[in-house]
Amino acid sequence: LSNYDQIIIFSFHFICALCGLFISKAFFALEMLSFINLSKIFKKFATLLLKKMNHLLFVLLILFVMIYNYGMFGFLFFRCSFDIKDLGEKGKEHICETFSRCFFTVLDGGLRAGGGVGDVMLLESFQEENRWRFYSRTFFNLSFFVFVNIISINIVFGIIIDTFSDLREETTNYEYDTENVCFVCSKDKWEFFRTGLSFQEHKATYHNLWDYVFWLLYLRTRGPKDMVGLESYVNRLVQNNDLSWIPNSRALSLEETRKNKYESLSGLLRLKTEDIASQ
Repeated sequence: LSNYDQIIIFSFHFICALCGLFISKAFFALEMLSFINLSKIFKKFATLLLKKMNHLLFVLLILFVMIYNYGMFGFLFFRCSFDIKDLGEKGKEHICETFSRCFFTVLDGGLRAGGGVGDVMLLESFQEENRWRFYSRTFFNLSFFVFVNIISINIVFGIIIDTFSDLREETTNYEYDTENVCFVCSKDKWEFFRTGLSFQEHKATYHNLWDYVFWLLYLRTRGPKDMVGLESYVNRLVQNNDLSWIPNSRALSLEETRKNKYESLSGLLRLKTEDIASQ
């Protein structure tokens, strides 16, 4: 995570600690979320999810607007279709008595119910005098189920699942690069395999990562006046954050092997040509 993300995380824990001390000890339970900051997998998932936060917030905004409109239509046209809840000693309460109450009923019951908002509403009669209301209620229930419960919710789930897919792909690529790509020259393992060279020997002998680390540490211990030409040159590049001294996309062992094979093939072709010419 970046420094900015770390500041947000530590600020969150600090605020939870203050709220736990002065408001309610229940806020201390939120401190258990610190395990997210300790897990590399959760860190990567949070980072990838933050990258897609714009898409997620946009979908949630559309979902909120749709539920707001359904709450408005339910309050204006189908208020009497909502049930009356018995609150015991507090009496009875109509779950769509006001617009705000109707909105939160649609938000809570509509999203949690398997069949949408129709599951928290009373059934309509199919009699002749109530036929128009029955059809409009059917359209109201089905449209809510299709646009909210099926499309919108699945888009949110799709974004989250896509984030897990990106996390898996990133982990797979990281493991592949760690095992099959040279950290120094970025050459793939199969390039050495095709030329008959050992990739493990290349990493251990020619492009050993720790050799470069020790070289940098060695330069730090040397004074500017004690350095020879090559050391001064590399030290100047390091101070300027210039990585051109690292053999990126270059491996002398590969180049020498390919050159020797080319010379062998050229020599063989020249001998064959001379034999043919002598005949």
